[in-house]
Amino acid sequence: MFAPHSPAPRVAIVIDRFDGRRGGAARWTRDFVAWLIANQCDVHVLARTIGPAEVQLPLTFHLIDAARSPLAFATAVASRLSAVAPLISHDMGAAIGCDLFQPHVGSPAACWNGSVASYPPWLRPWKRLCGLSPRYCLQRRMSAAQYGSRNSLFIAVSHKSARDMHELHGVPRRKIRVVHNGVDCSRFAPAVFQDDSRILIRRDFGVSDSEVLLISMAHHARLKGVPGLIRAVHQLRREGYPVKLLLCGGPAGRSQRVVRHGAILHAGCVADAASFYAAADVSVHPTFYDACSLVTLEAMAAGLPVVTTRGNGASEFITHGVDGLLLDSPHNDDALVAALRLLLRSDSLRRQLGSAARRLIGAHTVERNYHEIVATYAEVLDRRNADASSLEPLLSSESTSSTQRAAACISVPSR
Repeated sequence: MFAPHSPAPRVAIVIDRFDGRRGGAARWTRDFVAWLIANQCDVHVLARTIGPAEVQLPLTFHLIDAARSPLAFATAVASRLSAVAPLISHDMGAAIGCDLFQPHVGSPAACWNGSVASYPPWLRPWKRLCGLSPRYCLQRRMSAAQYGSRNSLFIAVSHKSARDMHELHGVPRRKIRVVHNGVDCSRFAPAVFQDDSRILIRRDFGVSDSEVLLISMAHHARLKGVPGLIRAVHQLRREGYPVKLLLCGGPAGRSQRVVRHGAILHAGCVADAASFYAAADVSVHPTFYDACSLVTLEAMAAGLPVVTTRGNGASEFITHGVDGLLLDSPHNDDALVAALRLLLRSDSLRRQLGSAARRLIGAHTVERNYHEIVATYAEVLDRRNADASSLEPLLSSESTSSTQRAAACISVPSR
């Protein structure tokens, strides 16, 4: 892709743990790194650990052997970056002062507020007291240093995340760029394209053809609203609906397993999410907070009808009743039951919403996402008065146009 004598642009990616088994943010980082490598970039990854899939990538890995303290890790990263001397330093939320700061999981303050809200009212005061512990105080110091960086450009994965950056962390609007998450639509495809995955997984979990299978992909069950979803399924079962719930997620490295507790099925941490979407009929993600949930977008690409909350930045893609169902609050179990009841009653509605979701997500591909990220790289180099020409082969003509670059500069509306 590059001219024979053109040096490959050196890109440093910083992430706490470079292991795609740990969730959507780590999986996105792994896939983006693989794309950079395929496009002849000299990629250096700085992290505490590297996963079994990631170790196969032809990159330079820098083990950051620092104390558990996030500040200790950030300090060690800064020292190593000086030796690496990258053209661009891109931080996924674990360092301080990189060229680009992209907290893929969103604002820590907003996530904390969502976590507190996920507890019953009588437990919330106790949870807030936990925020006074030395651990959380250290995390707030780290966050203040990250969002207070003068030299960084900030990438928000949704307009919701951009508002959080501005309102909760004081980041100037002019320094924020919104780059929505994208999906590999060839990998996450409707069940009809997924060989025998649907049949095999449903058989393994004891789900009959007459039963409607809901799926929830969540590593942090409480924050993602899983307890309320379990209550909703039990209510629907009492009403006589043939519904089961498959829960996927858990600590990285824990082997996949089949556990059945009546209508609630547990798969653990799954390696191939696409095949599990193929086995399901509805994706449910009643989250208290998500910057822009990749699992929601993946399910839409798989042609599933999705039910999620407005606390999910991915809800910005969805028109209620057209290509998904949106809940105003994850606290409202009755609203969740009502939404699921609609889908359980009508196979045609499930197909209609799933088809519309698939069409919608076709405009939000992972290639589009990657090109917009690299456009921010070029902007950093332009501001630095460095030569950005080495990035041109990575940029589509649309991404490099002045119109597109201007569109990347968002204005976060005031409330």
